[in-house]
Amino acid sequence: SILINVTPDHEKWFKQHENQLKGILFSHAHKDALASWFKQYRTKVPIYVTEELTEAENFRLSSKYKIVPEKRAFEIDGIKFVYHPIKHAKNTPTYAIEIDDQIIHSEDVLDFPNPEILRNKKLWIADGSSLKRRIERNGMGHMSMFEAIELASKYNVNRVIFTQIGHSRGLSHEELHEELFCHPQPN
Repeated sequence: SILINVTPDHEKWFKQHENQLKGILFSHAHKDALASWFKQYRTKVPIYVTEELTEAENFRLSSKYKIVPEKRAFEIDGIKFVYHPIKHAKNTPTYAIEIDDQIIHSEDVLDFPNPEILRNKKLWIADGSSLKRRIERNGMGHMSMFEAIELASKYNVNRVIFTQIGHSRGLSHEELHEELFCHPQPN
C-alpha cells in the first residue's frame, strides 16, 4: 500500500497499518496533508518528497525521507509516480501526483501550469472543496468542481472522483446534495 498525505484523521489507522505501507507521498505541506502528529512521529516507511517540498515552511519531519525530482518518474513497489507542480498556495509547493501513467491525484489545486498531464487519464482524484465557484485569496485557493469537470472533458479524463467535498465551506453531506441537485450542471 502507498499513502498519499497523512491527515489529522489518519493517526490511529496509520499506527495500525504502518507495517503494510511501502511508501508515503505528500502533495503539499498544509495541515490537511501533513498532520502535526506525523511531524513528530518516527516511521520506517519510506517517505518520498521533492526538494522544494522539504524547503516549505511547514515541512519538518522527525522521520528520514527520500528526495525525488519533480516531473521525473520514480518507482515504489513496482508502481510509477511523478510529482507535477501545480498551483494551490503561494508559499507552499504543491503537486499533482501521477500514478502509473493512468491516474492523477490533486486533492488541492487552483490551477495546472501544464494541464496536459490530465490528457487521457483513466482517473483524476480531484479537489472537491468548492462546488461551483473558484476560491482564490492572496494567491492561493481551489478550483471549483465544475471547473474540474470541464477540464476532465477537455483533456479526455475517463472518470473524476472528488475528495474533500465542501472542505472550504464546511458543507454537510445533506447541504452538498442540495447544492448539487438544485443547480444545473455545466455543459
